[in-house]
Formats: sequence, structure tokens, C-alpha cells
Amino acid sequence: MIVLHGKGNKVRRLPISKDLSTMITCYLKGDDYVDWDSLGYLFYSQQHAPYTRFAINYMINSWKKGVNEIYPNVLPEHIHPHMIRHSNATHLLDESVDLYEIKMFLGHASIETTQIYATPDLGKIKVDIEKAAANIQINNKYDELKTGELINFLENLINK
Repeated sequence: MIVLHGKGNKVRRLPISKDLSTMITCYLKGDDYVDWDSLGYLFYSQQHAPYTRFAINYMINSWKKGVNEIYPNVLPEHIHPHMIRHSNATHLLDESVDLYEIKMFLGHASIETTQIYATPDLGKIKVDIEKAAANIQINNKYDELKTGELINFLENLINK
């Protein structure tokens, strides 16, 4: 479990994978001079204070600059930390994680907010539709009696 402190002083506990737990443990062990328990947060600035949103923005844009030097035009022109949240929610949705679990993970009070973050991938939707359509059996043979009955039924609906 990991404890997160979110917007509005909301505290939530979330399960994390064994791999992530191992990575965090290694990270914590690598910095002997820091008293992690008293510090109260995992990532910190040179002043041993929590990162500000401006510092996070600066780091992301620095990384973006480095990526763009190697892979031009891979990342969008404007990038910000919240895009990572949106992307994470979308990837969870693509992996068929329940929307309510994504809501809990993101710390949203309302499922409507989570729906804004979790944008379905159009490519995945296309694949899902094609998969479902493969199971539909199409029979193009209609006898004239059934066709006539259908036309009469529809005309009666219109004329009512």
C-alpha cells in the first residue's frame, strides 16, 4: 500500500504492484542521509521540500526537450503534468480496469470527473466493434411475404 496526499488534503491508500514497491524501496535505500519517515514525502527538492507544481512543469518540459532532440514531433507542442493523469486513466480504461476503480485510483469524488479523464481509444473501439460484428450473422434473403409484412407494419406506424 502507498499513502497519497491529494488536493484538498484528501488522504487515500492505494495498493501498488510488487515491482513498484521494490523500486520505491530501492529509491529510499539509495539516499542514506535522508530521514524518510520525518520527511513525509517521497520526492523532494534540493531544499528537502516537496516539489512545487512549477518545478514539476519545468522538469517535464526539460524532458520533453530532450525527447524532441532525439525523436522530433513525437510529443505534443504543449505538455503539462495533468496530461500524465489523463494518459494513465486512459491506459487503465484500455486494460479494462473498472471505471470505479480508476475513480478511486485518481482520488475523484465523482465518477463524472473520472469519465472526463478516461477517454476511450478510438483504435480499441474500432477493434471491439469489428470483433463484435464478426459474430453477427447476416442473412440477406428475405422472401416477398416478409418484406411486404415489414413495409405494411412500418407504414401503419407512420400513419398512426
